[in-house]
Amino acid sequence: MRMALTDLKPDELHIAYPGKQRYPLADKVKMVPLAEFVGAKT
Repeated sequence: MRMALTDLKPDELHIAYPGKQRYPLADKVKMVPLAEFVGAKT
């Protein structure tokens, strides 16, 4: 992940996980619920 941030220089990196809340993992890295990625209603 850190290598991708260094090499690709994205504005942000979003990581999908099976939880229910968004939260920052590190600078420019956000954890996002998988349901948001697939458009599921919660």
